[in-house]
Amino acid sequence: MNIGRAASIIVYRQNGGRPEVFLTRRSRRVKSFPGFWVFPGGKQDAGDIAVAHSLPPQVFNPGFIFQPVFQEAMAEEFQQMLGTQPDLEIRPAFSDFEWLSLAVTAARELWEETGMALSRPALDEASSAAVQARLLEQADGLQDLLAQFAFALDLSAVEVAGRITTPDLGPHTRRFDTAFFMVPWPDKRVRGALSKEVEAGEWLSPEEALRQFAPEQLAIPTQYILRTLHERWAPQNMEGRG
Repeated sequence: MNIGRAASIIVYRQNGGRPEVFLTRRSRRVKSFPGFWVFPGGKQDAGDIAVAHSLPPQVFNPGFIFQPVFQEAMAEEFQQMLGTQPDLEIRPAFSDFEWLSLAVTAARELWEETGMALSRPALDEASSAAVQARLLEQADGLQDLLAQFAFALDLSAVEVAGRITTPDLGPHTRRFDTAFFMVPWPDKRVRGALSKEVEAGEWLSPEEALRQFAPEQLAIPTQYILRTLHERWAPQNMEGRG
């Protein structure tokens, strides 16, 4: 079975000393997770890889999300869904360039879906919206837009959170090898409009999200990441962490 590549990005901020993440509710018209609350993201395309070739090399730390830990932690949820446990598959490690190209995917998808632009220099609201519209129309590739609007992607604050591959859940499963990233969102940076792929967007603490949304509204990876962030960001676990 073919396994595609995808990227998702956890945008977070401090709100009164409390960490929050930005979640979006996917349109009920899309194929993957219709109506679910998710982190922004989507499939990688060839243009993302082309843009990555134009960027300086970066070295990425492995993050904190790992397939074996994920499947063990969510064993009960998989049991309820499947009546059994999916096989554990460990895929080859990503190279730094593969991480970089997937970070480009995450940044592009974030811009398309939410209007949140990781650009250098920061574009004004009208230019950012114009880039978003062109990306959504697929009228121009990201590489062409970089030249037309005279900006570069700013991935300097993007960090790897980890990686999850969709387990084999049956012959009709759409499987993706998904890279997860994190990036802080400064209060002063403007967020644009949500795309038609997204019905709503909301800033919530991980605890609030887990309390507010039923398990049926959250994909299993999203549930796991929210639980993990809630634990990592607990005050007693933040001491000594950069």
